[in-house]
Amino acid sequence: MSRSVYRRDRGWRLRWAILVAGDVLAAGLAYLLAFALRTRIPFPFTQGYLPELRFAEVHHHWREMLFAQVAVLYFLGLYEPRALTTPRDRAGVLVAAAGLEVLFLIAVYFFRQDLNFPRSIFVLFAGLNASLLVVWRLGSHSLVGSYPRRRVLVVGTNAAAAEVV
Repeated sequence: MSRSVYRRDRGWRLRWAILVAGDVLAAGLAYLLAFALRTRIPFPFTQGYLPELRFAEVHHHWREMLFAQVAVLYFLGLYEPRALTTPRDRAGVLVAAAGLEVLFLIAVYFFRQDLNFPRSIFVLFAGLNASLLVVWRLGSHSLVGSYPRRRVLVVGTNAAAAEVV
């Protein structure tokens, strides 16, 4: 087939890059907000506040976290054109993606023997990341625009061709 069949409208790659950058920013912001909330608000089933110095004491796996954000969203099909044009239909999948990313991060911290990391951060990160992703995807709906239409030429006059039209 010719390349024009697979051609998307102009600027699609730029909009896709902005969308990926927003997803990565949502993960980083959710991670920092999780630490900030944990140091200022006592949560149930925890022993008071998390000391503010704790952020500097633990090792942060930024690359793994940002890679996991993009990889999980990609493998769940959230970068497909249909998923981008109807973000409300995929809100549940976005929440599941945030949960899967947290499971991946827990595995990274476990296998890297970073057992001193506060586990309550993972719960807060999952909730904040899911909410930021849903808000970002709903807000960026106008950025993505509509899916490029496909044009089809139907040749024939029999009943099967008339049924397609």
